[in-house]
Amino acid sequence: MKVINHTEIPDATIRLMIKQVAKGMGRKIKGVTFCYTRRHPFLGHAHYDTKMLSVAFAKNSSNYYPVSINQQRHIQFNFPVYDVNNEEENCLAVLAHEAYHFRAHLNGWRNTEKRAETYAFKHLQKWRSSNHKGEDKKQ
Repeated sequence: MKVINHTEIPDATIRLMIKQVAKGMGRKIKGVTFCYTRRHPFLGHAHYDTKMLSVAFAKNSSNYYPVSINQQRHIQFNFPVYDVNNEEENCLAVLAHEAYHFRAHLNGWRNTEKRAETYAFKHLQKWRSSNHKGEDKKQ
């Protein structure tokens, strides 16, 4: 799988995230691109035609993190509410969300934002409990 990392998160950490989140998708995902965005704290896109995922998120900033996810949608639609404490957690949450959409598309499942957010929250909890840390420095 091709991984393009334009962030300061170590490549080893990025690969651990992909390994956790994309389990069971095998070679179906051809690549993932990671970058920062200023437009929105978390953006992602699953490109079904090219089998690529794009993950964009806010750069680490003491003015930004922690941020609470889904406050308004929880009230209206009972979405899971969770906090991301840094860019690593934000990256994982966006990656898991987009990986769910990709998996749902491949399997013909009903594809909803609520299910994608639930999948992201589950993987964020798993990530926190395993306490993964990247071992290499960004080149």
